[in-house]
Amino acid sequence: MQIGIVGAGKVGTTLGKIFSDAGIGISGYFSRTYEHAAESAAFTQSKAYRSLHELINASDMLFITVPDSMIRQVWEEITGLLQQSVNVISLMDKVICHFSGSLSSDVFENADRFGAYRASFHPVFAFSDKFHSYQQFHNVFVVGEGDPAAVERLKGVFSHTDVNILIPEAMQSGDVRAVKSRYHMASVFASNLMIGLMETAVECLETSGFSRNEAFKILKPLAEVNLESFFKNGPANALTGPIERGDAGTVKKHLDSVKDLDPQFTAIYKDLSGKVLKIAEEKNPDRDYSLVYKALRDDQ
Repeated sequence: MQIGIVGAGKVGTTLGKIFSDAGIGISGYFSRTYEHAAESAAFTQSKAYRSLHELINASDMLFITVPDSMIRQVWEEITGLLQQSVNVISLMDKVICHFSGSLSSDVFENADRFGAYRASFHPVFAFSDKFHSYQQFHNVFVVGEGDPAAVERLKGVFSHTDVNILIPEAMQSGDVRAVKSRYHMASVFASNLMIGLMETAVECLETSGFSRNEAFKILKPLAEVNLESFFKNGPANALTGPIERGDAGTVKKHLDSVKDLDPQFTAIYKDLSGKVLKIAEEKNPDRDYSLVYKALRDDQ
Protein backbone atom coordinates (compact mmCIF):
# COMPACT_ATOMS: atom_id res chain seq x y z
CA MET A 1 0.00 0.00 0.00
CA GLN A 2 1.41 3.36 -1.07
CA ILE A 3 -0.30 6.65 -0.24
CA GLY A 4 0.30 9.68 -2.41
CA ILE A 5 -0.50 13.07 -0.92
CA VAL A 6 -1.52 16.11 -2.97
CA GLY A 7 -0.91 19.14 -0.79
CA ALA A 8 2.04 19.66 1.54
CA GLY A 9 0.36 21.79 4.18
CA LYS A 10 -0.53 21.11 7.81
CA VAL A 11 -3.08 18.36 7.15
CA GLY A 12 -1.11 16.49 4.52
CA THR A 13 2.16 16.65 6.41
CA THR A 14 0.57 15.58 9.70
CA LEU A 15 -1.23 12.61 8.15
CA GLY A 16 1.88 11.61 6.24
CA LYS A 17 3.93 11.63 9.43
CA ILE A 18 1.33 9.61 11.33
CA PHE A 19 1.12 6.92 8.65
CA SER A 20 4.85 6.87 8.05
CA ASP A 21 5.52 6.36 11.75
CA ALA A 22 2.93 3.55 11.73
CA GLY A 23 4.86 1.76 9.00
CA ILE A 24 2.37 2.55 6.22
CA GLY A 25 3.95 3.35 2.88
CA ILE A 26 3.94 6.99 1.76
CA SER A 27 4.84 7.27 -1.90
CA GLY A 28 5.32 11.00 -1.48
CA TYR A 29 4.02 14.49 -2.06
CA PHE A 30 3.02 16.74 -4.90
CA SER A 31 2.44 20.43 -4.23
CA ARG A 32 2.15 23.63 -6.25
CA THR A 33 5.53 24.48 -4.75
CA TYR A 34 8.16 21.78 -5.11
CA GLU A 35 10.07 23.12 -2.10
CA HIS A 36 7.03 22.51 0.12
CA ALA A 37 6.64 18.99 -1.24
CA ALA A 38 10.33 18.29 -0.61
CA GLU A 39 10.05 19.64 2.92
CA SER A 40 7.12 17.36 3.78
CA ALA A 41 8.72 14.41 2.01
CA ALA A 42 11.89 14.76 4.05
CA PHE A 43 9.83 14.95 7.24
CA THR A 44 7.97 11.74 6.38
CA GLN A 45 10.89 9.93 4.77
CA SER A 46 9.14 9.80 1.41
CA LYS A 47 9.61 11.42 -1.98
CA ALA A 48 8.74 14.78 -3.54
CA TYR A 49 7.25 14.68 -7.04
CA ARG A 50 7.50 17.39 -9.65
CA SER A 51 4.48 16.15 -11.60
CA LEU A 52 1.03 15.02 -10.53
CA HIS A 53 0.90 12.10 -12.95
CA GLU A 54 4.09 10.58 -11.47
CA LEU A 55 2.56 10.69 -8.00
CA ILE A 56 -0.64 9.04 -9.28
CA ASN A 57 1.27 6.21 -10.90
CA ALA A 58 3.32 5.61 -7.75
CA SER A 59 0.30 5.46 -5.44
CA ASP A 60 -2.52 3.06 -4.54
CA MET A 61 -4.37 5.79 -2.65
CA LEU A 62 -4.51 9.52 -3.30
CA PHE A 63 -5.03 11.85 -0.36
CA ILE A 64 -6.15 15.32 -1.45
CA THR A 65 -5.18 17.62 1.43
CA VAL A 66 -5.43 21.00 -0.26
CA PRO A 67 -7.78 23.77 1.01
CA ASP A 68 -11.50 23.07 0.47
CA SER A 69 -11.78 25.65 -2.30
CA MET A 70 -9.11 23.84 -4.34
CA ILE A 71 -10.33 20.23 -4.07
CA ARG A 72 -12.59 20.39 -7.11
CA GLN A 73 -9.83 22.12 -9.06
CA VAL A 74 -7.36 19.35 -8.21
CA TRP A 75 -9.90 16.70 -9.22
CA GLU A 76 -10.50 18.45 -12.55
CA GLU A 77 -6.75 18.53 -13.12
CA ILE A 78 -6.50 14.80 -12.37
CA THR A 79 -9.39 13.90 -14.69
CA GLY A 80 -7.87 16.12 -17.35
CA LEU A 81 -4.63 14.18 -17.13
CA LEU A 82 -6.52 10.88 -17.31
CA GLN A 83 -8.37 11.92 -20.45
CA GLN A 84 -5.23 13.21 -22.14
CA SER A 85 -2.95 10.33 -21.19
CA VAL A 86 -4.88 7.13 -21.78
CA ASN A 87 -2.83 4.04 -20.86
CA VAL A 88 -0.19 6.28 -19.24
CA ILE A 89 -2.03 7.29 -16.06
CA SER A 90 -4.70 5.24 -14.34
CA LEU A 91 -6.91 5.47 -11.27
CA MET A 92 -8.20 1.94 -11.76
CA ASP A 93 -8.96 0.30 -8.40
CA LYS A 94 -7.43 3.22 -6.51
CA VAL A 95 -8.94 5.19 -3.64
CA ILE A 96 -9.13 8.96 -3.83
CA CYS A 97 -9.94 10.71 -0.57
CA HIS A 98 -10.11 14.30 0.63
CA PHE A 99 -10.13 15.48 4.25
CA SER A 100 -12.55 18.39 4.14
CA GLY A 101 -15.22 18.67 6.79
CA SER A 102 -17.61 20.68 4.64
CA LEU A 103 -17.43 18.85 1.31
CA SER A 104 -18.66 15.34 0.60
CA SER A 105 -17.00 12.68 -1.54
CA ASP A 106 -19.44 13.69 -4.29
CA VAL A 107 -16.92 16.33 -5.29
CA PHE A 108 -15.06 13.52 -7.11
CA GLU A 109 -17.65 13.39 -9.88
CA ASN A 110 -17.54 10.40 -12.24
CA ALA A 111 -14.79 8.70 -10.24
CA ASP A 112 -16.33 5.34 -11.11
CA ARG A 113 -15.86 6.16 -14.79
CA PHE A 114 -12.12 5.91 -14.16
CA GLY A 115 -12.40 2.83 -11.96
CA ALA A 116 -11.65 4.80 -8.77
CA TYR A 117 -13.32 4.65 -5.37
CA ARG A 118 -14.06 7.96 -3.69
CA ALA A 119 -14.22 8.93 -0.03
CA SER A 120 -14.06 11.80 2.41
CA PHE A 121 -12.48 11.32 5.86
CA HIS A 122 -12.46 14.38 8.11
CA PRO A 123 -10.33 14.50 11.29
CA VAL A 124 -12.14 16.42 14.04
CA PHE A 125 -8.91 18.12 15.03
CA ALA A 126 -7.30 21.56 14.85
CA PHE A 127 -4.14 21.29 12.74
CA SER A 128 -2.19 24.22 14.14
CA ASP A 129 1.33 23.39 13.02
CA LYS A 130 2.82 21.55 10.05
CA PHE A 131 5.57 19.76 11.92
CA HIS A 132 4.19 19.33 15.44
CA SER A 133 0.44 18.64 15.16
CA TYR A 134 1.11 14.90 14.80
CA GLN A 135 2.30 14.87 18.42
CA GLN A 136 -1.24 15.72 19.62
CA PHE A 137 -3.01 13.50 17.08
CA HIS A 138 -4.07 10.79 19.52
CA ASN A 139 -7.57 9.36 20.05
CA VAL A 140 -8.86 11.83 17.47
CA PHE A 141 -12.19 11.07 15.82
CA VAL A 142 -12.22 10.83 12.03
CA VAL A 143 -15.65 10.99 10.39
CA GLY A 144 -15.86 9.27 7.03
CA GLU A 145 -18.20 8.57 4.13
CA GLY A 146 -17.93 7.41 0.55
CA ASP A 147 -17.98 4.33 -1.65
CA PRO A 148 -18.11 1.19 0.53
CA ALA A 149 -14.91 -0.19 -0.99
CA ALA A 150 -13.05 3.06 -0.29
CA VAL A 151 -14.39 3.31 3.24
CA GLU A 152 -13.31 -0.26 4.09
CA ARG A 153 -9.82 0.26 2.71
CA LEU A 154 -9.38 3.51 4.58
CA LYS A 155 -10.63 1.95 7.80
CA GLY A 156 -7.96 -0.69 7.32
CA VAL A 157 -5.26 1.94 6.87
CA PHE A 158 -6.37 3.96 9.88
CA SER A 159 -6.54 0.79 12.00
CA HIS A 160 -2.76 0.99 12.26
CA THR A 161 -3.10 4.28 14.16
CA ASP A 162 -4.88 5.15 17.41
CA VAL A 163 -7.59 7.32 15.85
CA ASN A 164 -11.30 6.53 16.11
CA ILE A 165 -13.24 6.06 12.86
CA LEU A 166 -16.94 6.94 12.66
CA ILE A 167 -19.01 6.21 9.54
CA PRO A 168 -22.45 7.80 10.21
CA GLU A 169 -25.34 6.07 8.46
CA ALA A 170 -26.81 9.48 7.59
CA MET A 171 -23.71 10.25 5.52
CA GLN A 172 -23.94 7.00 3.63
CA SER A 173 -27.50 7.60 2.46
CA GLY A 174 -29.83 10.50 1.74
CA ASP A 175 -28.62 14.05 1.24
CA VAL A 176 -24.98 13.55 2.17
CA ARG A 177 -24.06 17.13 1.25
CA ALA A 178 -26.53 18.67 3.70
CA VAL A 179 -25.60 16.23 6.46
CA LYS A 180 -21.90 16.90 5.93
CA SER A 181 -22.43 20.66 6.10
CA ARG A 182 -24.35 20.40 9.38
CA TYR A 183 -21.69 18.12 10.79
CA HIS A 184 -18.99 20.61 9.82
CA MET A 185 -21.04 23.44 11.33
CA ALA A 186 -20.92 21.60 14.66
CA SER A 187 -17.14 21.46 14.45
CA VAL A 188 -17.03 25.19 13.75
CA PHE A 189 -19.24 25.92 16.76
CA ALA A 190 -16.90 23.94 19.00
CA SER A 191 -13.70 25.45 17.65
CA ASN A 192 -13.73 28.65 15.58
CA LEU A 193 -16.88 30.14 17.10
CA MET A 194 -15.65 29.24 20.56
CA ILE A 195 -12.66 31.46 19.82
CA GLY A 196 -15.04 34.24 18.80
CA LEU A 197 -17.04 33.80 22.01
CA MET A 198 -13.95 33.94 24.21
CA GLU A 199 -12.71 37.03 22.36
CA THR A 200 -16.08 38.67 23.09
CA ALA A 201 -15.61 37.93 26.80
CA VAL A 202 -12.11 39.41 26.69
CA GLU A 203 -13.41 42.56 25.00
CA CYS A 204 -16.13 42.92 27.66
CA LEU A 205 -13.45 42.93 30.33
CA GLU A 206 -11.31 45.37 28.36
CA THR A 207 -14.23 47.81 28.20
CA SER A 208 -14.46 47.43 32.00
CA GLY A 209 -10.89 48.63 32.54
CA PHE A 210 -8.97 45.36 32.62
CA SER A 211 -5.87 44.80 30.52
CA ARG A 212 -5.93 42.10 27.88
CA ASN A 213 -3.43 40.06 29.88
CA GLU A 214 -5.58 40.36 33.00
CA ALA A 215 -8.64 39.30 31.02
CA PHE A 216 -6.93 36.11 29.87
CA LYS A 217 -5.86 35.27 33.43
CA ILE A 218 -9.35 35.87 34.80
CA LEU A 219 -11.24 33.91 32.13
CA LYS A 220 -8.94 30.91 31.70
CA PRO A 221 -9.88 28.95 34.87
CA LEU A 222 -13.56 29.83 34.51
CA ALA A 223 -13.73 28.63 30.90
CA GLU A 224 -11.67 25.49 31.52
CA VAL A 225 -13.75 24.35 34.51
CA ASN A 226 -17.05 24.94 32.73
CA LEU A 227 -15.97 23.19 29.55
CA GLU A 228 -14.70 20.20 31.52
CA SER A 229 -17.98 20.07 33.45
CA PHE A 230 -19.99 20.26 30.22
CA PHE A 231 -18.35 17.14 28.82
CA LYS A 232 -18.20 15.30 32.12
CA ASN A 233 -21.66 16.09 33.50
CA GLY A 234 -23.71 17.24 30.51
CA PRO A 235 -25.11 20.70 29.72
CA ALA A 236 -27.91 20.75 32.33
CA ASN A 237 -25.69 19.73 35.24
CA ALA A 238 -22.90 22.07 34.13
CA LEU A 239 -25.24 25.04 33.88
CA THR A 240 -24.90 27.84 36.45
CA GLY A 241 -25.43 31.58 36.49
CA PRO A 242 -28.25 34.16 36.46
CA ILE A 243 -30.32 32.62 33.67
CA GLU A 244 -30.40 29.20 35.31
CA ARG A 245 -31.40 30.88 38.59
CA GLY A 246 -34.14 32.87 36.86
CA ASP A 247 -32.46 36.15 37.84
CA ALA A 248 -34.07 38.48 35.29
CA GLY A 249 -32.75 41.56 37.11
CA THR A 250 -29.13 40.60 36.52
CA VAL A 251 -29.85 39.74 32.88
CA LYS A 252 -31.37 43.19 32.41
CA LYS A 253 -28.35 44.84 34.05
CA HIS A 254 -26.04 42.96 31.69
CA LEU A 255 -27.92 44.24 28.67
CA ASP A 256 -28.10 47.79 30.06
CA SER A 257 -24.33 47.82 30.61
CA VAL A 258 -23.53 47.23 26.93
CA LYS A 259 -26.33 49.11 25.19
CA ASP A 260 -24.00 51.99 24.28
CA LEU A 261 -21.17 49.71 23.16
CA ASP A 262 -20.76 47.38 20.18
CA PRO A 263 -24.26 46.03 19.31
CA GLN A 264 -22.67 42.61 18.79
CA PHE A 265 -22.36 42.28 22.57
CA THR A 266 -26.14 42.49 22.87
CA ALA A 267 -26.82 40.21 19.89
CA ILE A 268 -24.43 37.48 21.00
CA TYR A 269 -25.64 37.65 24.61
CA LYS A 270 -29.29 37.33 23.62
CA ASP A 271 -28.74 34.52 21.11
CA LEU A 272 -26.69 32.37 23.47
CA SER A 273 -28.93 33.19 26.43
CA GLY A 274 -31.90 31.86 24.48
CA LYS A 275 -30.12 28.53 24.07
CA VAL A 276 -29.13 28.48 27.75
CA LEU A 277 -32.71 29.31 28.75
CA LYS A 278 -34.02 26.20 26.99
CA ILE A 279 -31.51 24.06 28.88
CA ALA A 280 -32.50 25.75 32.15
CA GLU A 281 -36.19 25.04 31.53
CA GLU A 282 -35.46 21.37 30.97
CA LYS A 283 -33.38 21.28 34.14
CA ASN A 284 -35.92 23.17 36.27
CA PRO A 285 -39.40 22.45 34.83
CA ASP A 286 -41.14 23.98 37.86
CA ARG A 287 -39.27 27.29 37.72
CA ASP A 288 -40.88 30.37 36.16
CA TYR A 289 -38.61 31.92 33.55
CA SER A 290 -41.12 34.37 32.08
CA LEU A 291 -39.28 37.43 33.41
CA VAL A 292 -36.01 36.22 31.94
CA TYR A 293 -37.73 35.79 28.57
CA LYS A 294 -39.06 39.32 28.88
CA ALA A 295 -35.64 40.76 29.76
CA LEU A 296 -34.09 39.09 26.71
CA ARG A 297 -36.92 40.10 24.43
CA ASP A 298 -37.08 43.76 25.40
CA ASP A 299 -34.71 46.13 23.64
CA GLN A 300 -33.06 48.24 26.31
